[in-house]
Amino acid sequence: MGEEDYYGHDGEGAGEDSYEEDVREKLIELFERNQKKVFFSRQLEVRLEDNYFHWITNRAIRALIAEGVIKEETRPLRSAGEIHLLWHPSLRYYKREAASVVKLVEEYSNPNIAGAIGLHGETMVLEGFARNEFVMKGRNARSYGGRSGRQRAITWISYSSGTT
Repeated sequence: MGEEDYYGHDGEGAGEDSYEEDVREKLIELFERNQKKVFFSRQLEVRLEDNYFHWITNRAIRALIAEGVIKEETRPLRSAGEIHLLWHPSLRYYKREAASVVKLVEEYSNPNIAGAIGLHGETMVLEGFARNEFVMKGRNARSYGGRSGRQRAITWISYSSGTT
């Protein structure tokens, strides 16, 4: 047993990641249950983000690909970038399902759709502020009400609570 580090670990098993091992098990289970489906890597990262960071899920995916536990193909997207498709090795005829996934991702990643979703989200936030009687008193301001800060920000004030 070696010298302990700051967190009380002795260095045994360095390089092993219990979270990555957990994600690997969840991914294997997911692919076993969905042998006829094609997923994409970002989809799985988001699906597991409540419990695991994206990079941990991505590392587990890459390890499973390297071990041949899942199959993978990278395709270009029309709007730029790439999509990494993943499926169970028993799925021999994956191309139709893969094309369907790519089409759906391209549809929702279209700049017009993404822009519309962003504007709608902004409207919902502004509506929430208005319902709670918050009023914008400044934009790109460094000070308000005698107080100042180093960074520019939007200053909101609530008349119902009298706080900023």
